[in-house]
Formats: sequence, C-alpha cells, structure tokens
Amino acid sequence: KLKSQVLGHGDICPQNVIINKGKLKIIDWEDLGLIDPALEILRLYDDFNFSKDNQELFLKEYLKIKKENNLKICIQSSWDLYLLEVFTWAVMHVFEISEGDMHKEFIKKQNIKEHIDYAKEIFKKCIDKGIFPKNTKFNIKKRQNA
Repeated sequence: KLKSQVLGHGDICPQNVIINKGKLKIIDWEDLGLIDPALEILRLYDDFNFSKDNQELFLKEYLKIKKENNLKICIQSSWDLYLLEVFTWAVMHVFEISEGDMHKEFIKKQNIKEHIDYAKEIFKKCIDKGIFPKNTKFNIKKRQNA
C-alpha cells in the first residue's frame, strides 16, 4: 500500500493530450481527483504503449520527484485490476453508444466497430494475463434496432 494519493488527471490518454504551438497541453479534466499514483501510471503505460524500457525510465524520473518506496510493487500488483477496469469500461462504452445513452453529437462521430475492437483488444490482454480463462469467449456486436 502506498502512503499517499496524488492529484491525478484520471483519464490521461492520447486523445486528451494535444500539441499547440509546440507546447504540450492536457485537456478533458472532468475526472480530476485524488488517485492512487500506481493506477495513474498504469494508464500512462498502457494508453501510450510504453515499452518496458520507457516504463523503467518514467518510473525512475517520477521517483526522483515523489518518493514512494513501494510504487514499483504497487504498479506490478495493480495490472490485473487495471485491465479488468478498462475491459469493463470498454464494454459499458459500447453499450452506451449502441443504446444512444450519450450526447447525440458524440454518438454521431463514433465508429462502434472501433469501440468493439478496442474491447476485444483489452479482452485479449485479460486472457493473456490470466484474468479470464483461456477458453473464455468474447462475443459483442452492435445491436440492431428493431
């Protein structure tokens, strides 16, 4: 267990990082709050596809600023929970889009197949990590309105 929480973005991902006039800008702060730093770092690693070397470099630099002796252990032990959370979110997101439970302008811009493919990708990561048994099947499709 870590001794503290940090003020975290809560949804750090490539879509929420933009470059404007050569400067990095972070947008979409609606999930801002106190957060376990291990989970925030896991989001960075996963959403930005950090290589193992980049994960080590990032953590080394982070620990120069924020002294947390157990952070590396917490990150390693939190991967399964993080993947399960992302998978659950991805399936829920597909459902919300297909049911029209989101802002209409947002839904118009969405490609439901891309969202289903993302849920499948995370599902495969869950299988690889042993969160779900290897023989578990994934079958999600866009619902056809009657």
